[in-house]
Amino acid sequence: MSEKPFFWKDLADVYDQDKTPELIDQALSQSGLALQYVPDEMIDSNMCFRAVKSCAYALQYVPVQFVTKELCVLAASKEWYAIDLVPEEYLDQDFYDAMIDCNAAAVSFIPIKELKYEHCLKAVRRNGYLLGIIPKEFVDGELCRTAVEQEHDALQHVPAEYLTRELIDPIVKDDPGVLTIVHGNGRTERLKKLGYNV
Repeated sequence: MSEKPFFWKDLADVYDQDKTPELIDQALSQSGLALQYVPDEMIDSNMCFRAVKSCAYALQYVPVQFVTKELCVLAASKEWYAIDLVPEEYLDQDFYDAMIDCNAAAVSFIPIKELKYEHCLKAVRRNGYLLGIIPKEFVDGELCRTAVEQEHDALQHVPAEYLTRELIDPIVKDDPGVLTIVHGNGRTERLKKLGYNV
């Protein structure tokens, strides 16, 4: 009869004195959440990094002495819910910039009171399609131009008031079918007014 395969949650049932580095390594290779079952005296910074890299929610099990701003950025850029696990002293503009550097979509995780135009611009430079999640109060002509230059399909997220021939003509030249995705919220009417056949 063969032995039952080891699953990371099985580490919870192993006595601490029997938790070997090999067993811990095996559990962590399956899920970073296994960190919650590792005795504190066996945890090191590399283990914490590996756990959070595997699963952002493992940040909640990292002993306080190993919690760093870099580890928090890694967690929050992987899963936006993990931002709730980040100590308040790390939540500053540098933190939010680093999150966007790791994952441009992290712009949507930044609390609106902390969000800056520069965050939005940085995000759409990396992924123009993100224009669709940028709060309206940050959207302007420059942001729209940057987004559609990066990703033509972002044109569908450009508010009607920013649709201009100057913005659209170069895109249509490269991608004639792109206008088929631009509709709703006054966009179709605006395109017709600009002389496009839509």
